Amino acid sequence: MESNVNLCCEFNQSKIKQEHLLEKILLDSKVIAEELRIQLEVIQRLENEKIDLSQHLRSVHREASLCKERDELNIKRNAVLVRENRLLRTNVEQLVIKNIALKKNAEERVAALTSTHEDHLQDVRLAKEQLDIKLIVKEAKLRNSQKNYKSLLEKNRSLTPG
Repeated sequence: MESNVNLCCEFNQSKIKQEHLLEKILLDSKVIAEELRIQLEVIQRLENEKIDLSQHLRSVHREASLCKERDELNIKRNAVLVRENRLLRTNVEQLVIKNIALKKNAEERVAALTSTHEDHLQDVRLAKEQLDIKLIVKEAKLRNSQKNYKSLLEKNRSLTPG
């Protein structure tokens, strides 16, 4: 009879330990779920930033195209002025040199802006990939915790008399 009482006490202690483990697993699952939610928010913000940067890049390309068209028009006007007025040749040559310098400067600025935006887009892509990897790891941990929880629950049920 005393051995039955000891077995009963051991069973109750084992059950209490399992319940504590289940509570810890549930808390861990909640923490992981919250971390996943936060990471999803970060991913969404990165996606929005990527969209904004893409729109800005398109705007820069449109602006560059307009600058190029304006430069081409200026060069054509200057050529007409050279033909029409030989007396202003010196002034026209200076304007052509200035236009070429402006065009080169605009092209360099566009190249620098394009490079900067492309680098930032790459950084955003890399950050997103890192977050995706972390999300996969967290999901695996969550599935593992759920398996452990189910296993402990089954074990607990099997140990529970009746």
